[in-house]
Amino acid sequence: MIDLRAVNNYKNNGDMLGLANYLSRYHFRDRFNQERVTSTIKNLRTNGRMEQGILERADDNQKQAMKFLSVWNNGGSTLPGLDNKAGVNKYSNGMSNAIRNLVSRDATTLSYKFGGKTNKRTFLGIDWLAKDKEYENDAFNQFLIDNNFSEKYLVNNGVRFSKDSSGNKIMNIDKSSPLFLQVYKAMSKLKDDETGDYRFKVAGIDGKGNLINKFKRNASVEAIGNKYKPHGDTRITSPIFDESDRGDEYYYTPGKGVSTIYGNYDAPLSFVDEANRQKDILFGFKDKDGKEKEFTRGGVVIHNLGARDAELQARFERGEISKEFFDTQRKLIREVYDSALTNSALTQYDMFVSNGEDGDQTLYKINETKSKANYQDLIRSYVGTDKISYAAYNDGNLFGTLITLSSKNPDTPTKEPNEKDTPSIQIFVPGLFKDQAEESFNRDSKTRAAREVNNMETYQYGVNIPNIGKVGSVRNSNGDSVFTLTHDDGKVETIDKSDAINYMNYLLIQEDGIDQANQLFYNEDGNIRKEILDSNGNINPKFQSQIKDMVDKYSLAAMSEVFPKSFASYEKFKNIVDKNEGDMAKALDIFKDDFFTLDDIDFLNNQRFKLASKILDSIGYTANNYNIM
Repeated sequence: MIDLRAVNNYKNNGDMLGLANYLSRYHFRDRFNQERVTSTIKNLRTNGRMEQGILERADDNQKQAMKFLSVWNNGGSTLPGLDNKAGVNKYSNGMSNAIRNLVSRDATTLSYKFGGKTNKRTFLGIDWLAKDKEYENDAFNQFLIDNNFSEKYLVNNGVRFSKDSSGNKIMNIDKSSPLFLQVYKAMSKLKDDETGDYRFKVAGIDGKGNLINKFKRNASVEAIGNKYKPHGDTRITSPIFDESDRGDEYYYTPGKGVSTIYGNYDAPLSFVDEANRQKDILFGFKDKDGKEKEFTRGGVVIHNLGARDAELQARFERGEISKEFFDTQRKLIREVYDSALTNSALTQYDMFVSNGEDGDQTLYKINETKSKANYQDLIRSYVGTDKISYAAYNDGNLFGTLITLSSKNPDTPTKEPNEKDTPSIQIFVPGLFKDQAEESFNRDSKTRAAREVNNMETYQYGVNIPNIGKVGSVRNSNGDSVFTLTHDDGKVETIDKSDAINYMNYLLIQEDGIDQANQLFYNEDGNIRKEILDSNGNINPKFQSQIKDMVDKYSLAAMSEVFPKSFASYEKFKNIVDKNEGDMAKALDIFKDDFFTLDDIDFLNNQRFKLASKILDSIGYTANNYNIM
């Protein structure tokens, strides 16, 4: 089984590439779980390479911010710098102090009381003057669903549950718990989607196990920036709590009617905000003063909507399903998108808009809620017509949906902010159908390669590719992005973007080959499969033949994709060999003066051997000499 302690060590060290390699040794019989793990591995590698490359040009402050966010964003349990292994980190120290003071300095444990499916609302203290809010799930189940938690998992990791006299779920978690960061982050997102109010109440528990009176909390605030100011030991004696908190000595709703300078529940998040600001400056999203920059976003478009849609497209192209069945199934998928756009509050998402018809155009971020609402209304006016289309879209670490409006809907006159007729327009909504977008990109190494090369172009970094060199992107004196290949001997040459994608594809093919070979070597527990060993503990001849055949076919297929010109020479030579019933001598005699073909075959032999060796060496197995013929 996967060792969660090992996983947490990788996360705490910000080693996403190491974590991906660790996870690749494990596989699951259940297809759904295996697909999730495979997708996680691919995303970890892509994001790990991007962060690793960008860190090469970061200053000390930005490096601290990136290391801090790597742990925070990936569910780590120990912030960097707190264990004296990663050096001092001001973001970790700041958040640690803010958590120590959270709710109360005397609180060693936080107690959360979850709301129900119905939110009782009041106006002027009278409950029948305000309409109650009905949720799809009660707050606790929404918390589990949103974060892929189970109550059993939480209990097994020391979280304690109970119920109050009204049947409301109560969750207690120690501030020292390895799950605290994950739980606190999850609870900070558990809000009403309309009002932004938290769907829970919180109280502190002291070291003796007693609930702390909310009117006598020792609640200082230590946060970053101007929004929150440090305060000392301030006893809260007269805060104004939410109407629903009256009559309760201990529990209160964070942020509702309570002055933000006293015991602010969101104080730890201010360090996340500042780290993200530094990251945005490093990535080029903002200038040094933190002001948003307008720039060309090099996104990648895939015109299918998730794994199911891609599978239908592939089966249709192979002639396995009829056009009628294909069109019907795609219509059903599209209707899911139509329904989501009709009912979702798009104003809650980030939104980037372009007036072009090509996905690789300048996309401007829309910040004002009113402008987002205008675009939301515009999109909804197109839903159900043939003038709206959807595609999976990726830009950097953002996945989502690209919505294209081909022309103005004549039946529903919707004004643009400038009140002119609406031109063709594209709207990228990160997070909208995020999982489906990731599925679309992760199915094919070529699309993943295009995604990574676009990241290089946007964020200006390089990646080392075994047997090839370092492929990267730099800006010339005109500010244009130029791709380069740095060889092992230090020689640098300029290459086309298509070459960069091809080389990146070669790296991804290597990684996919290692993952596939791992699944042959290891069982679900990550141990070498017993059936592949003989009585002396050595790999048996049958498996040696099996793994050689797998790597043989895989590396040959890789050559056709990565080195198509050389592979064409190989196919020409192989056809002559086949015509002469496998007589290699005759074939060599025919090509004795065709040095280009023979050189291509020698090159392909060399590259294929390197690829096979890389795959087998990576899983602890030494490759024999592979020959193309």
